This record gives sequence, C-alpha cells and structure tokens, in this order.
Amino acid sequence: MRPTDTTQHQYLERIDALITARMAPHAQQIATEALHSRAVALPRTTMAQLLFAAAHTGAFDQTAYHAAAAIELIRAGAAMHRRLFSSNAHADHRPQSPLHGPTLMLGDYFFALAATEMAVAPHSRIIADYSDCVMRLAEAFLSPTPLDSADLVAHVLSHIDLVEGRICTSALRAGLISASQTLEPEQISALASICAQVIALHVHVQQSEDPFDTLDRGTVILPVAYAVLADRAATLEAIAHHDSATLTQLIQRHEGIAQTRATQQRIFADAQHLIEQLPFVALRERIYALLEPFRTPN
Repeated sequence: MRPTDTTQHQYLERIDALITARMAPHAQQIATEALHSRAVALPRTTMAQLLFAAAHTGAFDQTAYHAAAAIELIRAGAAMHRRLFSSNAHADHRPQSPLHGPTLMLGDYFFALAATEMAVAPHSRIIADYSDCVMRLAEAFLSPTPLDSADLVAHVLSHIDLVEGRICTSALRAGLISASQTLEPEQISALASICAQVIALHVHVQQSEDPFDTLDRGTVILPVAYAVLADRAATLEAIAHHDSATLTQLIQRHEGIAQTRATQQRIFADAQHLIEQLPFVALRERIYALLEPFRTPN
C-alpha cells in the first residue's frame, strides 16, 4: 500500500513548521523564497520525502523530523552557495552581482539553521554524515563542470552525483539511522544516484527554457551538454556571447531536451531492478511514489 497523501502532507507540514520556527521573523520572507531555489536541482521537500521513505522501514523515530528539516536546510544552503559560482567565461567580464553578499549570507544562514536543528535531537552518526555532506558539496562546487570537456554529458551526470546525489545519500542514511535499519553502502549510493539523476534531469528540462539562468549560476544542464556534443563550436560561441536565442535554437535543433528525457528513461529503466531488490517493501513503494512525478513516461 502506497503512503497516503494525508500522511505525507502532515509530515511535510511539520517539517515546514520546524524550519519556519528556526528563522528570525525579520528574515522569514527572503529565506522562505530562497528555500525554493533550484540552483541545486532538487525541488523543495523532495529530500524530506526521501528521508521519510527510509525512516519508515522500521519503528519511526521522532529524530527523523529534525533530520529531515536539517537536510532541507542543507539543500537550500547548497543552492545559495552554488549561485555564487559561474561556469562560463562571459561571466568573468561582468561586474559582481549586488546580490552576491546576501546570497552568501543566506547559504551560511541555512547551514547554521541545519546545525541548530540537529542539536535539538542530536544523533552523532547523522551529524557526522551531514558535516561530511557539506564538505563534499563545497569540494564539488570548487570543481565545476568544464564546458570544453571532451565528454561533457558524462561530466554533467557525474556532477549530479557529486551534488544532488550526495544530498540524497545523506537523506537516505539519516532515515535508515533513525529507523535503526541498514542497507549495504553500495545500495545506498546506487539508490541515491538514481533518485538524484531522475529528479535533476526533470529539473534540467524545465531549466532549458532559460539556459543562461543556470549557466550564470554555475550549472551546465544536460540539454546544453547535448548541444555542445552535436555542435561544439557554435554552442560555445553562443555561450561566450551570451546569445540566449541562438543557444535555445541549438538545443532545439540538436534535440537536447528529447535526448535528456531519453537519458532519464534509461536511468530509471536500469534502476528498476535495483529498487525491486531493496529488502524493505515500504522503501520500494515510497521510492516509486517519490520518483513517479519526475520521470518521463515511456
């Protein structure tokens, strides 16, 4: 039996209440808007839902609520920090955005809120993993995807694993820890990669409507990577000149969106065997329920 919408809604309402309670009243409006950023390609609440899926493999522990609020705050903090980076040459010639300072502060603020949240219900293994997650995210952001890579598509998918995948890994681990359950590390890593890539590629398709919105924030989305693969010179020239119309035409001409959707379909098809082999029925059902709205139909 799949999780009911009512149960899910009540759970997510409580997570939102915990996050809101952590914020200072004068910071709530700007912080609430920032929580919805997709600079990290994981929509708001998806990590709480993933942790929720893992937490219901055993006796549900109240620690899961605080851990879910914290991982959502880490996702938001990472999104703010990613916006500080640029992956394309043309941005180097523009003046620094006046939003740079507030964006940096928001990222730090969200990480501090996450630490405060975990202090309420301390669990050393979850805290240690969340700390490692933040470190790995910083390392990934300091090594952005190079647009001139000979294998740009593989680089984009690898970068998803390093960023979105690492956050998914922490969500799964925290949920399992709170339920006093375990999976093999290889299973957790593979499942996190599946979730991250299926969700992130869905977001990449949406972001392709304005590809410079992501390029200017340091993210190479897969539709752009396919355009580069098909016509490297023209695509890189359009990016260098910040020519949005030409870049959009190149993505359309070389079927960047269709190829991204096909890639997502292959990832999910390959993943179904792994999901079916998971030892917890509740986890299988909840993973399918989480991914269903994001995956492209066959």
